[in-house]
Amino acid sequence: KNVVIPAELNGYKVTAIEILTFYMNKALTVELPATVNSLDGQSFNEMNSTVNSITVAEDSPYYSSVDGVLYNKEKTALVCYPAGKSDEIYSVLDGVELIDYYGFSSCLKLKEIVLPNSLKTIDDWAFNNCTALAKINLPDGLTSIGASAFRNCRAIKELIVPDSVTFIDGAAFYNCQGLKSIKLSESIDSIYRGTFTSCSSLENSNYYNFLLT
Repeated sequence: KNVVIPAELNGYKVTAIEILTFYMNKALTVELPATVNSLDGQSFNEMNSTVNSITVAEDSPYYSSVDGVLYNKEKTALVCYPAGKSDEIYSVLDGVELIDYYGFSSCLKLKEIVLPNSLKTIDDWAFNNCTALAKINLPDGLTSIGASAFRNCRAIKELIVPDSVTFIDGAAFYNCQGLKSIKLSESIDSIYRGTFTSCSSLENSNYYNFLLT
């Protein structure tokens, strides 16, 4: 249940963790060697992952770990918050500019996430299937929200998208069934088809009539 990834396997340097590596696995902790330079949250956070801590060798030039959460070396990107962590509230480190692909996906216990003012980009599927997430701030300075970023976040009831956001990709809020009110950025010049599909509780938005078409 406590997995140590070797730096070398059968004479080959281990440099990547492929997506779905821990699919249906019962690992609790994962320790990465300094040689790994390629991975993302989908390597760990699929199918109710039990991984609750990801650590990395201190001499890694690519990644760092803070309290079991994986960041890039410079701590400007959150790479993966392991879905098995038991915390209900988490504050992303100041200085982070990117929530990476699948960064928080399927974190079923999180109820509140605090995002830093430094954040610029929320990548595709970043908060997918965070079904208990009820409170999250979208800070001024955020510029883009990726495809399916908040897909299946059914507990969120209200969101304010700051005017710094210029791009929201398709299905970003797909199946956010509890979402009643959203104020969208005045800087958005287009909204992709399906962005608010299955948002059955939506009652109020500055683009409300448009979103229903």
